[in-house]
Amino acid sequence: MGLNGRSEAQQKFKRLRRIFLNRPTKVKAKEKNQPQKRTANQVQSMLEQAMDELQFLKKQEERALESQVRLIRESYALRLEVFQQQHLNKVAEIEDEMYAAIQNRHEECDATILAAAKKLQDQTQHALGNDLAMMNREPIDQQLDSSSVLTDSSSASQPK
Repeated sequence: MGLNGRSEAQQKFKRLRRIFLNRPTKVKAKEKNQPQKRTANQVQSMLEQAMDELQFLKKQEERALESQVRLIRESYALRLEVFQQQHLNKVAEIEDEMYAAIQNRHEECDATILAAAKKLQDQTQHALGNDLAMMNREPIDQQLDSSSVLTDSSSASQPK
């Protein structure tokens, strides 16, 4: 791009147009003096030259445009690759956090279950200990109860 935001082709075309339209008056005066055929040939030659220059500038601009489009595409493709990689990294990070949270929850549940099992085991052992103690005391109590019943019945059968 040129200084005024115009492409080189536009600037060259304007320059050629200015040259063609604003030729010095001497050249114009000479052309008036020359035969009409020669003037027409010169004009045609100048037009052909201008057309050739225009075609050259057009191709030059097309090549520049293709080059710029390629650079733009490469730039955006690179930005997209970076964004995709960042996206994949963020997805992996979130998945890692999710799996860590799941693992922590499993560990908490396992700890809760283990604590409940331990408490149940302690309660069961305590209850079994109490039952065992009761069973061990029961025959003595039953023997005492039986002997007192015998004592009571023997004293009831004896006259007073």
